Amino acid sequence: MNTERRWWPVAAVASAVVGVVMPAAGLECAAHAMGARAPDAATEPPTLVSQDFEGAALGGVPADWRVTTPGYKGAVVEGGAGGTARSLRLAREGEGDTGVLISFQRCEALRGRMVTLRAMVRVGEGSRAGLWLRVDRESQEPGFFDNMHDRLVTSADWGEYEVTGDVAVDASGMVFGLLVFGPGPVWVDSITLTDAGKAEVRGPDVAPLSERGRENIVALARVVGVLRSFSPTSESRGVDWDTYTINALGAVEGCKDADELVATLAAWTTPIAPTIRFWRGTREDAPAEEGRPQGATGAVAMVHKGFVDPALEASQRRMNIYSSERVRIDLNAAATDSRPAPGEAVTIGLGGDVFARVVIAPYVKGERTLPEATAELPKPVKERGKGWRATPGERGVRFAALVEAWNTLNHFYPYFDVAETDWVAALPAALDKAATDATPEAFWRTLAMMHAKIRDGHGWTGGPGAFMVMPRPYSSEWVGEEIVVRRVSDSVADRLWPGDVIESIDGRPIEELYKEIEPTICAATKQWKRHRALSLIGWGPGKIGGDNGGGGKDGGGDGGEVTLSIRRGTSSLEVSIPRGPHKEPAMQRPENGSELAPGIVYFNLDGATLAALSANLAKLSAAKGIVFDLRGYPADAGSAVLPYLSDSPIKSAQWRVPIIARPNYQRVRFDPSNWNLQPQKPRLTGNVAFLTDGRAISYAESCLGIVEAYKLGEIVGGATAGSNGNVTSVQLPGGYSVSWTGMQVLKHDGSRHHGVGIRPTAAVSPTRQGLAAGRDEVLEKAVEVVKGKLK
Repeated sequence: MNTERRWWPVAAVASAVVGVVMPAAGLECAAHAMGARAPDAATEPPTLVSQDFEGAALGGVPADWRVTTPGYKGAVVEGGAGGTARSLRLAREGEGDTGVLISFQRCEALRGRMVTLRAMVRVGEGSRAGLWLRVDRESQEPGFFDNMHDRLVTSADWGEYEVTGDVAVDASGMVFGLLVFGPGPVWVDSITLTDAGKAEVRGPDVAPLSERGRENIVALARVVGVLRSFSPTSESRGVDWDTYTINALGAVEGCKDADELVATLAAWTTPIAPTIRFWRGTREDAPAEEGRPQGATGAVAMVHKGFVDPALEASQRRMNIYSSERVRIDLNAAATDSRPAPGEAVTIGLGGDVFARVVIAPYVKGERTLPEATAELPKPVKERGKGWRATPGERGVRFAALVEAWNTLNHFYPYFDVAETDWVAALPAALDKAATDATPEAFWRTLAMMHAKIRDGHGWTGGPGAFMVMPRPYSSEWVGEEIVVRRVSDSVADRLWPGDVIESIDGRPIEELYKEIEPTICAATKQWKRHRALSLIGWGPGKIGGDNGGGGKDGGGDGGEVTLSIRRGTSSLEVSIPRGPHKEPAMQRPENGSELAPGIVYFNLDGATLAALSANLAKLSAAKGIVFDLRGYPADAGSAVLPYLSDSPIKSAQWRVPIIARPNYQRVRFDPSNWNLQPQKPRLTGNVAFLTDGRAISYAESCLGIVEAYKLGEIVGGATAGSNGNVTSVQLPGGYSVSWTGMQVLKHDGSRHHGVGIRPTAAVSPTRQGLAAGRDEVLEKAVEVVKGKLK
């Protein structure tokens, strides 16, 4: 059974938490994540903050600390690290995916220095955690940021963790604390923030990429992608592929011609793939194959069921619908779609007249692949110290992140047949941009723009420099090409009204803002792209204060203001709104079980649980007509309600997990599955309408796909996002990540779903006049449709 639920990679989630986890590190300091510092006097570093919770009252949170995310609670509890008396426990007690603990420190005296945040942390089952530290700057430019999303805490035992970064020369304050991913609980103890010495300042590692250099990097990329995922030699086991790729890139970029490139590629690949061969000429000029080695007892190959990130812990891989397996092959086995033959090799064009042949099913004797390597990897061009970590300030790290993202998608993304994109051309263009990206924000944009070319609603790009998403005191809708306010919070109701058209934000027209972010949004349909854009347009970082950065000890602070230019009727106005803290007002919807009209009952499936469905089942079964609201993402009630609408068994759409045994998505077969739902009592009326629009994605589309196929009700509103199937992701060098849909989903009749979605039988969308009047025109249309069925 497909168990698709809303899930985004940690880096993407971390980018969206009330602004306290973004922006990312700047590049002006080489020591950003390396912990590098100039030697000071041989004394203990000065401690700026020390919190061991020993003197804190049980059940509360110390005055200098706050838990800023709804649904999570912090409390001092008995039992700390190393047998100490107390620690702070954070856990989810309501809705929410991420908990944030923050504190604040002024840092004018620390400008130009390094600081280290250190703490003891342990986590409960099913959760992860990370320390986070952000330096805010008077210029409003991004300062240092690290939230450990590439090395999260997963252990149930106490362990010490740290984040080290630089304090910019115009720093105004530091915000720091703990992130909790999942329900918790997570315990933290012995938190310290210390002066770690003088920062070593270096310029950004940028320079234009030459045509020859670009060709060299693309050639290496094509080879490394095959070796990493499809060449299971004994020598490749244990390879740190991120570091290997960064080092190899440093070696190949400067190759002056094709002959030097071939020699360098051979030097960097033969030690981990002894049978790899390179040549110049044509495919037909390939050197003779070596044949079966003496003493071979079989062969091995990699068989992937979708894609699962090798960086995931074993327990997470076991729970994943996707998997990778190193399989044994009999000597005389024939090739199949899901398994190569012993000794099978692929030829890769590396550009120009350079080619490579990689054996993807090497022979084995016992547990060792044959032949065994006799050479060792060369020394890297750039030596790195013991404390080195990959950061986007380093040119090779940026290139490696692009190479790994491009390769992973090239071999495992299941929708290139319908995405209508030139993926081959995407990598060289991105490399050219990355070569001169001087900030994490610039590189994140380059990576996101490349990733967006796959056209997938499950595509998210996370990591340093990602857009900050901050809650606003209003919700909005697209009405044509305009953004119109739907609801406002009480705090701004005196200046902003429903129906107001937002024409510019801080002096920048909406059209300009959309044009800026649109290329970075990965979406299969225009409606999903526009939905994503609503949360991204024009709400930049504010000053220290509120949930945007954390106030001082009193929790206050100035979050700054944003200026909206609005059109109200025929009048143009300017409205100033504080940046934070805010909670975006939810769409106003009727109560579950309420009557919309005589005999017509409403039930909201957005976030609905089985408990909510059970509590309202009696009212629903007595109704003459029902309106189900699926403008959003359901919980388990989404699929559970459908069997009450049918007298016979119903199935979901076709979920097809690709079985991939060869590079470049060749000879792929699919492992199909679906839901099989049996009828349930009481049988609900057939006079039903489902509300939906472009924000409904994935699991919501699984539910609506059944409604569409079996005609269980009218579908009212707009088309859905057009992206369904379990999500997968990969962590990239430099703390970046990308996600995508890992399987194919076809409609019941075998037709395309991706990029199409579920289309309404009664199309309707909000109008400016309706929003101004507080009306829900989609709901009104659904009532009209159901009334028509009752006649």
